[in-house]
Amino acid sequence: MSNINIIKEEKFKDILISLRFASKTPVNRSARAILSIMLSDRTAKYDSKVKMNEKLDHMFGATLASSIFSYGYSNVIDLSSSTLSQRFVSDDLLEDHIEFLSEVVYAPLLNEAVFKEAKIMLSDIIEREKDNIGSYVINQALKVAGKNYPLENSRYGSLEQLKSLTLDEVKAAYEAMLNDDSLTIMVVGDVDEVHFKSLFQSYFKEHTSKEFKSNYLLKSDEVSVVEKTMHVPSPNFALIYNTHVLNVGREYWALQLMSMVLGQLPNSYLFQEVREKRSLTYSIRSMVGGYDGILLISSGVRDGSMDEAIKISQEQIARIQAHDVNEVLFKSAQAMLINNMYQVEDSNRRLVDRKYREIILDENYSTEELIHLVSTITIDEIVAVANKLELNTIYKINKGGDDVENI
Repeated sequence: MSNINIIKEEKFKDILISLRFASKTPVNRSARAILSIMLSDRTAKYDSKVKMNEKLDHMFGATLASSIFSYGYSNVIDLSSSTLSQRFVSDDLLEDHIEFLSEVVYAPLLNEAVFKEAKIMLSDIIEREKDNIGSYVINQALKVAGKNYPLENSRYGSLEQLKSLTLDEVKAAYEAMLNDDSLTIMVVGDVDEVHFKSLFQSYFKEHTSKEFKSNYLLKSDEVSVVEKTMHVPSPNFALIYNTHVLNVGREYWALQLMSMVLGQLPNSYLFQEVREKRSLTYSIRSMVGGYDGILLISSGVRDGSMDEAIKISQEQIARIQAHDVNEVLFKSAQAMLINNMYQVEDSNRRLVDRKYREIILDENYSTEELIHLVSTITIDEIVAVANKLELNTIYKINKGGDDVENI
């Protein structure tokens, strides 16, 4: 039987079903991104957008969405659909819902017309990311830092890959998804587990649900420095650090707290020292990429302030490494992280995301256990993870005139 995980919750008015297909080997990312779009577009039975919308309307305004994600080594296609709970309708909507998802998975409309539409959509998505200078700098920095690692490649693939992509390659990706991917089914809502599993067995085939490798630690032999001058509205930079901390256990949550102290709160060191006191940047933040073992600092910089902003940013990490951590700021970070954990319980989507993390990392904390863990982390522990940070890449884009390259 496929890996079915039911989170029984009566507080939600709908039932959310998430089907996540995880690749276990390197894949053509553009082909899977296109496949993701095509799967939720039309099916052989509902072969037009009108028919698909009519079907969703018939199921009391059901929703269907597809997404593509990167979880370290693994590329994941997510098909998510929600319908009203059985408590609010007299029809057997759950069976209709599962039957519809079966149609989406096993009989998608993979023809040239839908393929061409999907290519246009994906091209637009990639171009929008490229046109945003902040996103562009981050993506380019990740590409440099992640050379020969999964991080090197966008979840969407590339425009070059997309241009040469054929429908046959997408069909091959579809067959590989069905035959080789690890399928995890997650359900949130007021459903009977026995009834759901019985219905699911009636409409879905057996799929592999073997464990697969997702997270890894990025490593580098030297610091890569890339500096470009381009026709952009403002200078930008990104710093990538190897964390040497896997995204499981107490040490990972200490790393998250360290990043919040560094650059995720209004009173964080980066925000206060780089932006507020010295007005070197328009924006600055830090974040952890847990599945790839990285910490990122990114910023939009005022003209002429690039090198000083980078220097002061690095000094803030050195402050934490030297045990210069404001206790009030640390407590604020703990409170914010704990509040975020409480908020997970109020969103069926966040519950699905948390459950998937638990499954693929084989780590099962209850909300209460996780909150207790975070509340007992000490300043010494965030200092310890800060001292594991190793600079990997500095990526700078300076502002030039009309005679230089556009992004």
